[in-house]
Amino acid sequence: MTLEALISNEALVRLALSLVVVGLIFAVRRLATRWIRAGADILDEEQRKRLFYLRSALNLLLAVSLFVIWLGQLQNLVLSLTAVTVAIVIATKELLMCLSGFLVRTGSRAFSVGDWIEVNGIRGEVTDHNLLSTSLLEVHDPDHGHRYTGRSLIIPNSVFLTNPVRNENFARNYSIHDFSITLPKPALPGPATEWLQERTVQACKPFEDVSRRYNATIDRKLGVDVPGPEPRITVKTSDLGLLCFEVLLFCPTREAWALEQEVTLAFLEKVAEGAFDVPGHEEGQK
Repeated sequence: MTLEALISNEALVRLALSLVVVGLIFAVRRLATRWIRAGADILDEEQRKRLFYLRSALNLLLAVSLFVIWLGQLQNLVLSLTAVTVAIVIATKELLMCLSGFLVRTGSRAFSVGDWIEVNGIRGEVTDHNLLSTSLLEVHDPDHGHRYTGRSLIIPNSVFLTNPVRNENFARNYSIHDFSITLPKPALPGPATEWLQERTVQACKPFEDVSRRYNATIDRKLGVDVPGPEPRITVKTSDLGLLCFEVLLFCPTREAWALEQEVTLAFLEKVAEGAFDVPGHEEGQK
C-alpha cells in the first residue's frame, strides 16, 4: 500500500492521531506525577489531592480528545448498534449501576477526596474516585483508635445506590468518643462519679480551648447541639447488677484511644485502693 493510500485511509489517520494523543497524555501524566511526588515514598493529604485532580483532568482530556477524533466513526457505529441496544444494557447492568452511583454521589455531594466515610460496613479516607469505583485508605473503628489499617480498598460506585453513606469528615480531627467501665465489686456511685468527672476533665485539659472552638464550629455547620466539649459521666447497672460508668469525651480523634486507656487505668487503680468502697460491705461478706 502506498503512502498516499495510507493517508487517504480515514481510519488509519484517526488511529495514528489517537496513538499520538494517548502517548502525549501519558507522558504528561508521568512527568507531572513525578513532580508532585517529589521523590516522596509516603504522600501527604495535599499530594494525594493533587494526584487525584491530575488524573481526573488528564482522563477527561483523553476521553474528549478520542471522542472528537472518532466522532464520525462513532455516529456510524451507534446507528449500526441500534438493534442490539437492549442486549448491551442487560449485559452491562453492573457497569450502569456504577455510573448511576457516581451520579448520585456527585449530585448529592456526599463526600470528596480527603473525607472519612463509612458505607456498607467499610470505613476509610477517600483517596480517589472515578466513574466506576472509589478508593479508600481503611481506618479502624473508634474502639481501635481511628488508626489506619495499612490496607487500601476499592469499592464499586454501585454500593452508593443501595447503602447509606456516613460522612465522618469532622471526626478526622475531633470526635465524640464513648466507653464504659464496669466495676467488679460494689462501690459508692456518688464519689466514684465525682472523681471520674474530675479525672476526665484533667485528662482533656491540654486541648480544652481547641475543643471548645471545634465543637462550636461543628454545631454551626450541622445545626445541632453536638455533645461536648465537657466530658459526661453516666451511671447505670449491667445485666448482672454490676455498677457501670459510661464516659463520653469530645477529644482529638488521634488521642481518643490513649485517653480511654489513661482514664480507665487511673479509675481502676483508685477502685483497687478502696477509695469508693461501701462502708461495712467487706465486714458483711466476712
